[in-house]
Amino acid sequence: MGKYKFAPHVRLWTSDPLGSDVERVISKNSKLEDVVQLVIMPDVHLAHNVCVGSVLATRQLLYPQAVGSDLGCGMFALAFNCSAQLLRSNDNALKLLAQLRRSIPVMRQESLRDCLAYPSNWKVVDLSSTKLQKIAERSGRLSLGTLGRGNHFLEFQEGPEGYLWLMLHTGSRIMGQEIQKYYMREYERNLFAMESDSSEGQAWLNDMNWAVQFAELNRRIITDQVCKLINEMFGVSVLLETEISCNHDHVRKEIHFGESLWVHRKGANSAAENEPVIIAGSMGTSSYHVVGRGNTDSLRSCSHGAGRCLSRSEARFKVSEKALLKELGRVCYDHAQTYSLREEAPSAYKDITKVMRSQKRLVKIVRKLEPIITYKGS
Repeated sequence: MGKYKFAPHVRLWTSDPLGSDVERVISKNSKLEDVVQLVIMPDVHLAHNVCVGSVLATRQLLYPQAVGSDLGCGMFALAFNCSAQLLRSNDNALKLLAQLRRSIPVMRQESLRDCLAYPSNWKVVDLSSTKLQKIAERSGRLSLGTLGRGNHFLEFQEGPEGYLWLMLHTGSRIMGQEIQKYYMREYERNLFAMESDSSEGQAWLNDMNWAVQFAELNRRIITDQVCKLINEMFGVSVLLETEISCNHDHVRKEIHFGESLWVHRKGANSAAENEPVIIAGSMGTSSYHVVGRGNTDSLRSCSHGAGRCLSRSEARFKVSEKALLKELGRVCYDHAQTYSLREEAPSAYKDITKVMRSQKRLVKIVRKLEPIITYKGS
């Protein structure tokens, strides 16, 4: 633990020694007003004010930055009614990758004319401010159905049963960021709290929940487009009963230790007993489908992925294009992106096997999946 001695209400589920910067942030967060428990996941890594891989519980106060800026970011998985060998063919893989680039924009749709309309039951006016409503009507629609950069990805994988699986990781795109920026400007504080029953707290909760639903809609739209592509190209249908959906950036009211608490998760999944969860590896490494064990000491939570061990700038400095090619091996991806994707190299992330071993009391593994095709922005 180094020189820092954490309070008893801090629980660690770590896979590697904590860096001094991470320890400092954890120590600071543990002393925040009204924090009754702070849980650190095995994929923890440094982020501004609150580390990714943190679960923070309060009785009354809300800490927007303990959720992050990509509100509702999460994952979606679905199996196809075919063997994964379909995409082991290099020709099939490259053709599909080219179609994904044409069909799933990274950052935004080309114009409002190309955008999908919001579903008929979708209410932009539910946002708490006119400014946010206007952003949703234009920029929000332009970002709907887009993947995003960074660690967001769309991946085809092979499961142990031999089936072809889709795994998607993306969030609320511009809307989550704009909602968080709006409240940061309103309060002009570094790490601030709101009373959950105040008008400001209720407005943020409303907008946060709207963004969580927007992120879910975004994943659904992308998944529908991918399933359509697979059917058109290969005549393959989906197995709807295999669907898994979860998100790892949210706050919600939950009962823990016999009391009602606001549970903030930033890069951490809910893992209630028998709850289906997706835990992603890094680009080119294994991912997992699991079910939660409902461990109370972890606030019924688990990691959302492997977690970074190198910052993006460190990865760009330490990982060469040749090294990335070697690390990815047979995984099909856009080789024109090799230079820019060095920051997403498997060696920039923790060992997912160690991460899973560290949380064996939190989740039960259902299946381990191996990547075939990875589509990412750069």
